[in-house]
Amino acid sequence: MTKKNIFLNEFKNKFLLYLFFFSVFLSLDTSFDNIKNFDIFNLKSVNLGVRFILPYCLIIFFIKNYFNELNLKNVSIYVRILISLLFCSQIIQVISTTLSENDIFNITFIFSYLMLIFLVIVFDNENSIDKLYVFAIIILTLVTLIYSYILIKWLIFYSFHTNLYGSWPHGSDAGRIFSNEVPRSSGLARSSILILIPLSFFLLTSKLNKIKYLSFYLIFSTLIFIILTTQSRVVLICYFFGAISLIIYILQYFKKIKKRISNIFLLIFLPIIIWYTVVEIKHYLQLETEIILTEEEKAQVSGYSVREQSKKLRTVDPKSFTSRRFIDWKNILDNNERKIFGYGALGDRYLINQTASSVFFYSYVSGGIISLLIFILIILRSIFINFQIVFKIVKKISDKNYLILSASFIQIFLIFRSFFESSIAVFGIDSIFFFITFLFTERYYQKMIYDKKII
Repeated sequence: MTKKNIFLNEFKNKFLLYLFFFSVFLSLDTSFDNIKNFDIFNLKSVNLGVRFILPYCLIIFFIKNYFNELNLKNVSIYVRILISLLFCSQIIQVISTTLSENDIFNITFIFSYLMLIFLVIVFDNENSIDKLYVFAIIILTLVTLIYSYILIKWLIFYSFHTNLYGSWPHGSDAGRIFSNEVPRSSGLARSSILILIPLSFFLLTSKLNKIKYLSFYLIFSTLIFIILTTQSRVVLICYFFGAISLIIYILQYFKKIKKRISNIFLLIFLPIIIWYTVVEIKHYLQLETEIILTEEEKAQVSGYSVREQSKKLRTVDPKSFTSRRFIDWKNILDNNERKIFGYGALGDRYLINQTASSVFFYSYVSGGIISLLIFILIILRSIFINFQIVFKIVKKISDKNYLILSASFIQIFLIFRSFFESSIAVFGIDSIFFFITFLFTERYYQKMIYDKKII
């Protein structure tokens, strides 16, 4: 039976379980406000309202059928303790939200977080955490490609900018039916690199015919185009080091010089050349268009008033290299009066009316010192496991281990990102992928210990 048939069989047998995960995933851009402001005659309102309420309907099925599998019997004692502590920290945040003046309905974010943790544990016990990982990648790819199409079309045909940073069409008409607004540049860049990591290894190791390879390569090139145009600094740094890692794996995987050169060109340099060429052509056509535009027409063109900021590479604010993060972190340290238990869910929005832009500061302001210590322990465990996998266990990439290797690189990326974004501490794409890959690599590591394959 092929891998494809195994996955389809798995999906068919556990359809409702996968549907529950799908509903939790799609509830990301929703909140209780969508229920308070529900309008049955408004398509967007119905869309957001249904996406918010569906997980709460399906959790009844989940509890009835999978309650007995909510245990961590397959993982090490360290992970049992950490996940148990994580659960406790979320309960503490529920209590803190209730006792502080924070918005009580913010606890729905905690409920979503708990549903995610419960789902990951059940899939782990069902020995299907790898399949959940693939399913999550498929969902994220579809969503990311939809928004990528919307934004690339806007950038090329309707904007005078040559990058997507600082020229973001918030509330784009094309995306309003899906969510409250199109995702931030850093969010779309993050999603792109999460897909790019396993896709790069897949293109490197899989034996595909030309049509299939071209189809996947088109997605691959689109994701890199998004990364290079959104220009999130954290993602660009990780992309640079990821490219170096990929070159090392290419040199290791292929013995023939011709294969090495062709794959380095296809997977590293060609997508960058495509991005640069598209930007150059757009810039040329833009200059030609300006000649025939009247002043009135210029005023109507999106982004024209700030055209002088339109550059291939984003400009860094000279007044704040960190985009005011240090100021926000200082405000949290100075104003947090609930150091032990925090202010509850989204405590950063309550305290400084702004995202904390760091896992450590978010967990500190939302769950206090207790939550902060728990997330530090989880991150340290993840670093240890993935160091073992990348540098000791998976010494050579192959079509049999690229998936686990990509899971390790995803965690490494998300841990680095967590220093500058709330990331895994709050319910979102980061936390979904972190905890899926966290238990995936943990299970793999335990198997290697059992088989005594670790040096």
